[in-house]
Amino acid sequence: MNHDINVDQLRSNCFRQSKVPGEFMFQMRVPGGVMDAKHLTLVQEIAQKYGNGSFHIGTRQTFSIPGIKYENIEAVNKMIGDYIREVEVYGCGVDMEPGDQGYPTLGARNIMGCIGADHCPKANMQVPSLARKLEKVIFPSHYHIKICLAGCPNDCIKAHMLISVSWA
Repeated sequence: MNHDINVDQLRSNCFRQSKVPGEFMFQMRVPGGVMDAKHLTLVQEIAQKYGNGSFHIGTRQTFSIPGIKYENIEAVNKMIGDYIREVEVYGCGVDMEPGDQGYPTLGARNIMGCIGADHCPKANMQVPSLARKLEKVIFPSHYHIKICLAGCPNDCIKAHMLISVSWA
């Protein structure tokens, strides 16, 4: 089936084009890389019902669900409304009203972070809570912002706080 697909619009809605025509990969935001385990059932449901049955944790700590057909994107967006509300609005304090259109923008990438002082004895900051505070400031935004947080200078990813902004 042929579709006239606005790939840029879908990309800004957190759907990435696949090399398979008409298929996309959905990227769910996980600010700071920490979420309640109860949300894994949603990831599983989307992957099994609309994707190819798999998911992977992307390099930006997103849940990336491949194999979603173009005609199922609207259904996936409706499924994630409660997730966006709970994680972004209630969990991070983001000023937005989620509906059934999915994510409003891809601009600011998911904030990455280590587990920080919640677990690591070497960490000197609470990385997940800092990530949630920063999420409130940067999301939703059309600016290309990338943030990676590390709880200590000896973090396993050997990265210190990194902020990259592209104004294009």
